[in-house]
Order: sequence, then structure tokens, then C-alpha cells
Amino acid sequence: MNQQKIIFISGPSASGKSTVVKSFSEEMFSYIENVKNNPYISQLNSDKEFNAYQSQMWFLKTMHEFIASVPTGKDIIIDQSPEAVTYTYSKYFFDKKLISEDEFSILENELLKVRKLIESKNYLSINILLKASSKDLYDRANARDQENVMPLQWFIDINKYFTNYYMTDSHIIKLETSDQSSSNLFEEVKKIIEQK
Repeated sequence: MNQQKIIFISGPSASGKSTVVKSFSEEMFSYIENVKNNPYISQLNSDKEFNAYQSQMWFLKTMHEFIASVPTGKDIIIDQSPEAVTYTYSKYFFDKKLISEDEFSILENELLKVRKLIESKNYLSINILLKASSKDLYDRANARDQENVMPLQWFIDINKYFTNYYMTDSHIIKLETSDQSSSNLFEEVKKIIEQK
């Protein structure tokens, strides 16, 4: 019997994660990081005070709840790994002093809870990082939602955090998406999953 898989599709905003995960929605349980359901994230690009800690905790808790709800023996594909939530975005907010040391420690503990849940279900983890230039990310996000797009510098900064965190990780499969069509990207990811 094949070991059940949990596939994490990680990357900065507009790297193509949601598109890939949606493409597999008929084949496996799919979790898409829907920022519109996050009650805190809308404050990020507004004049309101942004609660970065609560926003990041929302992402981790929602992911945990989803994984816990999937019946045993079913494959899962997830939009953004819990490590990316913690060590790219949360670390960025921590460095910007929007998350305190204590809050960051709590987020790391929440990450451990997600990891323990995955281990308890005996999943084979497959981690895929989608990469693109900061300008491509910005242009894609702008084409998708001109009114709420973050400035180019945001994409430059977040891209650096992803690069720094995943630079030495030999377990992650990195895919360049700048010149890829959605269908080609889907086929590449599908091939990776089938080979595991």
C-alpha cells in the first residue's frame, strides 16, 4: 500500500501556489490559503494597525484544523507550508518589529503542533517551492487586484526571505515559474508527485 502524501506548494504571493493547488482539487483534498477569510490581513495594506501575530496565527491554526479534518488515508495538497508561514512571513514581520519575541516563540510552537499532527498521520511530505522574480510577482499581483496590491518593495523583501530560508534546504524541490504557463506548471508538479 502506498504511503499517503501531503504536498506543500510554497512560495511568495503571486508565485502560482493557489493555481497549482486548485488544479489538483479533484484528485486530492486541497487547502487554499484564502487571505480574504483572514480577519486581520486586510489591515496590512491600509491605514489601520496591522496585527501581524494574530494574522500569522490564523494561517497556522486554519491549516492545522484543515489537516486534522481530512480522513485518514487521503492525499492532501496545501497552499503554503507551515514553515513558510513561520520562517518567511512571520520572520519578516518579526524583523520589522510587528511581532514580538514571545509572539514569535508562540508561532514556532504552533508550527510544531502542525508538524506533530502530520507525523501522527504518517504522511510522506513533499515540499515544492515556486519561484519567480520580484517584478514578475508584483506584475501578477497587480493584474489580479490593482486596488489592493502591495508595493514592489514588499515583493522584493518577501522574495529575499524565501530565498534565505530555503537556500540550504536540500529536501525542497524548486520550480521557476516566471516563464511557465499554468498547464506546464501543473504537469511539472504532477510529475514530481508521481515520482515520490
